[in-house]
Amino acid sequence: MPQAVIGAGAAGLVSVRELLKEGHQVIGFEQGPTPGGVWVYDTATDSDLLGASPTRRKVHGSMYRDLRTNLPRELMGFSDLPFTPATMGGASRTPAASAATERRVLAAAVTLCAGLGGVLAYLQMFADMHQLHQHVQFNTQVLQAVPMPAAAGSSTAQNSNASSTANGSSSSGAATKWQVQSVRLGPDGQAEQQPQQQEFDAVVVANGHYSQPNLPDVPGAASWPGLQMHSHNYRVPEAFKDQVVVVVGASNSGEDVCREVSEVASSVIIAARSWKSPAWGSDPRPFGPKANVSRRGMVSQLHPDGRVEFTEGNCNSSDAQGIALLRAGVVIYCTTTRTPCLAVPGVAMRLLQGPALQHADAIIYCTGYRYKFSFLEQHADTARLSGQQHVPGLYRHMFVPQIGPSLAFVGLPWKIVPFPQFELQAKLIARLLSGRACLPSVADMEADTAAHYAQLQAEGAPLRYCHMMSEQQWAFNDWLADAAGPDVAKLPAWRPAMYASTGANKRAHPDGYRDRWEDADSAAEAEAELAALTARLKAKHPAAAAASAAALAS
Repeated sequence: MPQAVIGAGAAGLVSVRELLKEGHQVIGFEQGPTPGGVWVYDTATDSDLLGASPTRRKVHGSMYRDLRTNLPRELMGFSDLPFTPATMGGASRTPAASAATERRVLAAAVTLCAGLGGVLAYLQMFADMHQLHQHVQFNTQVLQAVPMPAAAGSSTAQNSNASSTANGSSSSGAATKWQVQSVRLGPDGQAEQQPQQQEFDAVVVANGHYSQPNLPDVPGAASWPGLQMHSHNYRVPEAFKDQVVVVVGASNSGEDVCREVSEVASSVIIAARSWKSPAWGSDPRPFGPKANVSRRGMVSQLHPDGRVEFTEGNCNSSDAQGIALLRAGVVIYCTTTRTPCLAVPGVAMRLLQGPALQHADAIIYCTGYRYKFSFLEQHADTARLSGQQHVPGLYRHMFVPQIGPSLAFVGLPWKIVPFPQFELQAKLIARLLSGRACLPSVADMEADTAAHYAQLQAEGAPLRYCHMMSEQQWAFNDWLADAAGPDVAKLPAWRPAMYASTGANKRAHPDGYRDRWEDADSAAEAEAELAALTARLKAKHPAAAAASAAALAS
């Protein structure tokens, strides 16, 4: 019986590849017409720009036209396909990008942050190289994935920890199988035929988590007269020409969108609880390409006359540092002068000042997303996994202990280098399903999961930080490699070094970090390793490499 993979973005493609390498029969499902997932740029938006209406017409993509990655492309690549100019046929082209963005990309150094078109081209090259298209049903939406307990008497294997099913689970009892209902979609996104039912040994969930907007509950939002939208539906800045725009949220999308919109807006206010750099929280000076962006505390209320009310100040602690600052005893959710606040050691504490009320024309909520798995919501055992800012009860962000590897999630963690981690997750899943790897007992997995939640609670971290990793990603990646088997290589040391350098570069040069590089050592290590890999790749796949380079150059 085959394995199902839901989604054909980066996580889905590498999952299909690893399952095939392990000898599994695989059927992938992708609701779009091509591989690439969220990296496929779509000018269409939800019919409700806020993304609040449950009956809205929905789009999957969240990319805006001029987006560039916040990580060097060398850092992002899979283990067998370097994401470098040598394999990509030159600088990563971004057909949808503006001329200004394209000039910046083409003028950048070798180590740079690719545009969305470059990332999409890389993923399509990966799919071509491994001939993955034939294993994916495109324009196909999964409606339901329902667990079906296997018939009594199914064969099982034993390990030293617990009763282990043939698919690598340590659950007691028979392996869970799955009934998947899917439907073919037409060009208009509507069903073309009756839903189809198929049975699978396992379901790998790789549908991403950038489609279901998370919205704050702001008093007065329903009667505020200006434009309100979630960044999921932001595409281009031109719509905000000469306007006063409030951007809510200061994570990656908030910092990027506020700078991009400021190129055409009269002024931009970015409102947040906390900042990526502690120093930003105490600097009242406008910033951005035109020095017309200011930082404020969180939006506290919207008024019917178009005014926006902000909290009186904002702590200088950093949301991006998140759990690390909490571990250091820093209170980061400090938004008013009446709230107790501890300063970051060595950083002067000063609350941002400004008018408590200010008129605005538009608000863009860059407030993150919820994990949404509508196809799991039809069964009581899996419905609880969908719709929150974290996926509850998972062992190591991947498995429901009582179900085991027959339901596996790839790509839930955030603040990570995504593609290499997806690959390691997929390797582990493929080997669990073939029996070459095994999970701990249900009791041990539940205890490990409980310890993770207890640590969050002890740190005072909200549940939305459940899958946030940052520096913890490297230990997690090493665990994935160890769990998959001794022949699975761990990531080389230059990757965490380059990641750390990128973060420091971003904090020091927030307006231009994508086009400069100051860590020559990690860049040299990366270049040497990836050049050798590129040479091996071209020797092994000369025709594919030439065809991909020609397509990119055309």
